[in-house]
Amino acid sequence: MSGGGRLAPWVGSFADNSVLLNSRKPTSRFRDNLRASDAKFITAWPSSGWTNDVMAAMNLVYMGMLTGRVPVIPPFTPSHVGSMNEVGPIAFRDVFDVQALTYGLGIHILEWDDLKNPAIAAATNMNVSSEVERLGCWSTWMLNKVDRERPRDSAVPQWYNLDVSYTPVPPSFTLSHGHQKDQYYASLWSLASLAYPKSRDWAWATQRSRTLPTTTDPKEPVEPDDRMLCFDLLYYIGLANEEEAKACFAPASAYARRVKEIQDALRARPNGGIDARHVLVTSDERNPEWWEEIAELGAEWGWIDHATEQTVQKHGKWYPVILDAVFQSMGVGFVGTDHSTMSQLAQKRVEDWNQGLGAEKLAYMLFVDVSFTPVPPTFTLSRGAIENDYILSTWALASLAYPESRQRQLDWQRHRILPDSSGKKVEPDDQLLCYDLLYYIGLVESAPAGDFFADYSPFWNLVGTRMHWTKPLTDLATQYLCRQFGVPESSPVPPFISVHIRRSDFKMACFTEKDPDKCFAPVKAYERRVNEIKQSLRSRPNGIDVTKVIVTSDEKDPKWWDQIAALGPEWGWIDHKAERTAEKHGQWYPMILDAVIQSFGTGFVGTQHSTMSRIAHKRVHDWQDGLGVEVQWGSLGADDH
Repeated sequence: MSGGGRLAPWVGSFADNSVLLNSRKPTSRFRDNLRASDAKFITAWPSSGWTNDVMAAMNLVYMGMLTGRVPVIPPFTPSHVGSMNEVGPIAFRDVFDVQALTYGLGIHILEWDDLKNPAIAAATNMNVSSEVERLGCWSTWMLNKVDRERPRDSAVPQWYNLDVSYTPVPPSFTLSHGHQKDQYYASLWSLASLAYPKSRDWAWATQRSRTLPTTTDPKEPVEPDDRMLCFDLLYYIGLANEEEAKACFAPASAYARRVKEIQDALRARPNGGIDARHVLVTSDERNPEWWEEIAELGAEWGWIDHATEQTVQKHGKWYPVILDAVFQSMGVGFVGTDHSTMSQLAQKRVEDWNQGLGAEKLAYMLFVDVSFTPVPPTFTLSRGAIENDYILSTWALASLAYPESRQRQLDWQRHRILPDSSGKKVEPDDQLLCYDLLYYIGLVESAPAGDFFADYSPFWNLVGTRMHWTKPLTDLATQYLCRQFGVPESSPVPPFISVHIRRSDFKMACFTEKDPDKCFAPVKAYERRVNEIKQSLRSRPNGIDVTKVIVTSDEKDPKWWDQIAALGPEWGWIDHKAERTAEKHGQWYPMILDAVIQSFGTGFVGTQHSTMSRIAHKRVHDWQDGLGVEVQWGSLGADDH
């Protein structure tokens, strides 16, 4: 199922997608634009928060590689930065260098804007049309015991006038193969199996009775498409089991300790090491008191103050988060937060790219008519043996792209096909294999993103590490950092440690603790981790002394940020409000720029359980050869060590 062997006749220059499309411009119907009759495609929708959607996009590309299909990447939706009406989506190509990715992987990559006109374009331009198209997709989210009869909601299908009929993947597609009742992570291998005939047919046969109809024809569910293999979500997928995550916040001192460890490690490197004294903290913490803790860590700790920088006003609401991610990846060391995907990706980027060390609602328009077919219960990792298991096997889902597997699944699931709005049950589309969700899938890990951040992760190793930021984004992040560090834009950005401190939306995990500060990690914990990263960077053979620290956080409380400022002049952050990032570049940019900045770190300190931290950690590790670590939290002293 690797898609290897002799090149298909439609394979040409990977940057030239004309071999796949009938038009160089999007058309009213995506099917009319698909040129090569023997080419097959795979897609999924975003709906898990930006960092998680970035991971899901990596999962999508990797599954395309596994199955020999062309990935069709959707735009990112502004779940963390505003509404679709207010902010709008941002194209994958506006964040990541698609040309470099295609050549690096040796595959074609399409985006939905390449195939089909969005509904809003047709509504505002008389010369543009966008027809409603029915599409059968697989739903991975329907494995979740909470939403077992509903696919994952996403604004993308409506955006492109796609009327989707969802079929749940089989319960056996979870990582426990269906044995664990509460598991919702899907096996990557199970999902990938839906790209193949036998597995796809079997899943359809077993799940068609659960297929949800499209809105235009509720009496006739649509079978999952074969040519356009489609999923509702590709975030909750994995490879291997992982223990349950702790629900605790780490103090700032824990991060400071980790930073010190990274700094020591950098100094201990061969050839004199590097003295990375500067620490750059990134965090979603809004409490100024928490930032005061960061500031108290010393003059070398700092962060990009996006409010002061006016990042949102100048560049858009996406940019604070994107720049933070870039900053994180630019460090020579990285300290992140455990369980944070942003931290993990930043650490990977620092380690790989820098050779560092890492410890308002959309106006409703009825354009989409979807009929869903659940994948078979056996598509879970427990093969359906564990009740409430919703982690799907990636291979099981991918098998639906191939005739034998597809037929087998359809025979089993056909009675479960959900009708569309007209009542019609439509089998999952064959040409456009479609899933409602490709996040809760995996290979062996039963915990969310367990496989994604493992060292063996094919999602990261084959796709994520090659998903570099676009040059305009890296240039913009560099401009922000140069201003922050007071150096000319023509000069290299000084090495720094990026810090991501996630707090705001983690407060719900501290519901049993009246005082969130007894649950969240204090600023001192981050300072400690930063100092550890600094030491680790200095201890490397070719160690460096990294003193600057850039903090990214979702914390809004100015008193918390005062804690960061108190850590010293070396600690700073990008103030997107002051920079007017959203106003200048768009509301996506504060968040996207934070992610970019995080990935620039030579070292990275993140927050446990945060996918943004974890993905930043990955980026710092892979892109910067940096060091990274994630601060533990959830109770007092959680990160003490």
